[in-house]
Amino acid sequence: MDTSSKVCCCKVGWSELILIEIDYIMNLLNCENSIEDQESGINLAKQVECINVFIEPKYPYNEKIWENCAKILMEKKDEELAAHIYDLLHWIDDLERPGSLYILTRLKKYKKNSTFERYLQQCLNEAKASQNKEWEKILYEIKAETETTSIDIDFILESLDCNKPSDTQAKGILMADEVENFKIFISPQNNNIWENCAKILNKKHDNELLDYLFELCEWLKYPSCPKTIFNRLKKMKRCNRTETVLNICIKKAASTNNSQWEHLLCEVKKSLPNNTKKSKFVVNIDYAFGLMSEEFNSSQEKGIQIAKKIKCINAFIQPYRPFSKEVWENCAKIIYSKSDRDIEEYLPKLLEWLQDLNWPGALIILERINNFQNTDILNLRIKQSIMKAKIIKDEEWLANLLSIKSIN
Repeated sequence: MDTSSKVCCCKVGWSELILIEIDYIMNLLNCENSIEDQESGINLAKQVECINVFIEPKYPYNEKIWENCAKILMEKKDEELAAHIYDLLHWIDDLERPGSLYILTRLKKYKKNSTFERYLQQCLNEAKASQNKEWEKILYEIKAETETTSIDIDFILESLDCNKPSDTQAKGILMADEVENFKIFISPQNNNIWENCAKILNKKHDNELLDYLFELCEWLKYPSCPKTIFNRLKKMKRCNRTETVLNICIKKAASTNNSQWEHLLCEVKKSLPNNTKKSKFVVNIDYAFGLMSEEFNSSQEKGIQIAKKIKCINAFIQPYRPFSKEVWENCAKIIYSKSDRDIEEYLPKLLEWLQDLNWPGALIILERINNFQNTDILNLRIKQSIMKAKIIKDEEWLANLLSIKSIN
């Protein structure tokens, strides 16, 4: 398959950047391609940080690439999949669906935690309400293998106080390893626990910390920030994500005249391992997200223009990796620019964006939905979402759904 039209080069900072189109990768994953092309697509896909693009992608790719998408997701770590558990549980509501057996196998291996069980129970409620007996049976099978006890976060945080006995602190650190959302340990209000929180974070792998780089860099602005955090950041691997975040924070520190913070961030950047290659490959979707996360309008606009050319719309629906909510507003603008045909199959996910109108981009999505022309299809999707909102007892979402102009 010819790749000449699927890459482009541009100068970025210290090196030449070679962009690979995500749509090129998605096309390689088509099950009708040769085994060699499919394997090439899978290998390229492993470099993509924005993994939500591989979760049941619909128009224009649909089920012909789902099997290979599932293979890609199957290799991801728990922390990478954490934000997508609900969608993955829906993937297995029909085991005849391509890739569902791979997803089922991966979910059964998922580490026990309360967040997983919450989504699992929500899906069980939906399965019962829709009388999907097969899905209900599958979910109960998973539940039997993932039963766990709740973690007392307050107790852990109290145990981490530096004024507590050393054995109590050690126990708190050990228990903290079981906490999935370890963002609570990043610059908490009680600075008596900062040092122990830093010890907890110091044990995390680079891939686990990538989603929290902004918060970790922000922590360095405080004079009392534990030196452990500074040293841990200096050990981070060099990748597009770390470089982008550090550059953004350095600019922010300079603009606020915080010279000490700027100095520490520059020291971290200097310590990152040198990339000896003359050029590096980056998938255009990850590059676009990096630009859209910057504070400067010119960079954001450039990211939006790159992203608008990408056909994988599901990548822009409330992405959690690699930049989370900070790019949602711009992602909503990209979705707004798409045609009705482009977004039709994604309406259920777009309607979920309306669960909280304070979420970045929610009002833009609401306006786009109100402009959707096929009211028959839209009303069907809205009614399905209303049923779901009632099942999970989400009154705010229900009210937002009922406010859509086209509903009858």
